[in-house]
Amino acid sequence: MALGLSVSISAHTAPLSPEAELEAERHPGHGGHSAHVHGVARLQIVLEGSQLDIALLSPAANLVGFEHRPETDDQLAIVALTHRRLSEGEVLFQTEPASCHLAGHSIDLSTIDKHGEEESEEHHNESPSHSSSHREITAQYRFTCAEPDEVRALSTTLMAQFPGIRHLQVQWISGHRQGAATLDNGRTGVILR
Repeated sequence: MALGLSVSISAHTAPLSPEAELEAERHPGHGGHSAHVHGVARLQIVLEGSQLDIALLSPAANLVGFEHRPETDDQLAIVALTHRRLSEGEVLFQTEPASCHLAGHSIDLSTIDKHGEEESEEHHNESPSHSSSHREITAQYRFTCAEPDEVRALSTTLMAQFPGIRHLQVQWISGHRQGAATLDNGRTGVILR
């Protein structure tokens, strides 16, 4: 189900962790907030009225362990499991108080999906496991909140579900407030109010 979400936050991105900075140095030309850094994913959260929109952008390697089209039955199974886990928005994201419920979601695995678009001409002659292209997976979630003014915090199990995500750069807007934070296994939530 395509949601047509338009989640874009212009707040400053939280600084990269030392590990992420080293990874970014290894991949020059991918600097700034749009860097493709393995181990780092981005999350944008917008709470407006009774609607809570969440957008996830992650290198495919963080979620499935590779950045090419699946080549084996095991890799196909990993892609299917990843899709299933990403579809469980209420498991991945919890609000406090728990007044928000998943209304819809959209997951895009087309950059690695066996049935996605054909490889670009640029990478046609490269073996899939040695392609220099960076593959991203995106997921968008829309929650409806019964008591949006009471929502104080949002926590996530993304890093528990996907151990390849070591750091989650979060940007959020809620009412007249906005902020940014970097989450890891020791910090799994943000205060929105």
